[in-house]
Amino acid sequence: MIDQAVVLAGGKGTRLSPLTQKLPKPMVPVANRPMIDYALELLENAGIKKVIVVVKYLGNKIRNYLEEKEARLEIIVPDVDPLDTADAVRKVSNFIDGDFLVSMADIITNLPIREHIKFHEKRKAFATMALKDIEYPQQRFGVIWLGKEGEIKLFLEKPRSEELFFSAIGFSQQRTMGLDVNLVNTGIYSFNHELLEILDKAQDLMDFGKDVFPYLVQESYRVFGFVKEFYWLDAGNPLTYLWANWDVLRKWAWPLVPAGKEERDVWLGEGVSIGENVKILPPITIGDNARIGPNAIVGPLSVIGANSVVGERSTVKKSVVFEEVFIESDARITEAIICSHARISRKAQISPSSIIGWNSMVGEGEIVEFGKTLGVDAK
Repeated sequence: MIDQAVVLAGGKGTRLSPLTQKLPKPMVPVANRPMIDYALELLENAGIKKVIVVVKYLGNKIRNYLEEKEARLEIIVPDVDPLDTADAVRKVSNFIDGDFLVSMADIITNLPIREHIKFHEKRKAFATMALKDIEYPQQRFGVIWLGKEGEIKLFLEKPRSEELFFSAIGFSQQRTMGLDVNLVNTGIYSFNHELLEILDKAQDLMDFGKDVFPYLVQESYRVFGFVKEFYWLDAGNPLTYLWANWDVLRKWAWPLVPAGKEERDVWLGEGVSIGENVKILPPITIGDNARIGPNAIVGPLSVIGANSVVGERSTVKKSVVFEEVFIESDARITEAIICSHARISRKAQISPSSIIGWNSMVGEGEIVEFGKTLGVDAK
């Protein structure tokens, strides 16, 4: 039974900028927990005992966090410099001593890992990819052809429309296959240990989606797709990042939940201070030592980070506020993201889809318009 995993945590998260300006994407908080926490909890709940975490961009921040984190897992963070996803596994192969799982540190999912592994082992598969059914995936992800027993017969990573068209023609006459345009690669895989030998010999196989799986399918290895209903979201841009926070607050990714102690969909950290006549509208999470001023309204679907302050009569609705943010009185924040050490002056208004970057300042009475990003180059 697979009991070890490689967690890929090296991405820069460029599309999530400026949130990732000072944090690697796996450390960006979702519902007051770093994204990597959810990946590790998922593996821990599935009985995984050893995890090799591969870092790159701002990797020391992940390494330092994991060194202080309490977990039942054995966590190893090797000092390597991977070029891509498959190369990351290649470069930590000396830490892998049997069949193994690969997962991403920057997605939110409650995929049933143990079921995925059992599916893989029952079919004596060489590789098994967890697949998710979403709408119009070929616009952003790959497209899969599955056989009747779930075997992957063809795999296209992010195909162009003409590739999809001609591939469909080529396979349309084969009854054993079906074009699954709604199934996408979630970035979670189970592998036979022999994959490491292939990666060692074929040094040009750099990425799992673009290189490894097409190679394995072409060479007729037993490659399967695990298809089941579960929650999965790549919080890869500011909009899907907001969705991820909202979804965790709504318990759509259960058993993954926000940080803090819960009571009726309100999660509170330690030392939270709440003033008189405050309206707390669930679901919401408020981090350690945060302060909510008198007559403020926070929530629903809001995240208030640790040591942040919401001034009196201010409103924070459907927004994510990082740690160490100071919001003065009578401010209004709606469907926005506020990065750490930002200051929102009194009577300021932050419109939906706006991002206030690290250490940024919004002046008194200033209106930040819809979709505007401030402080991209803030230091």
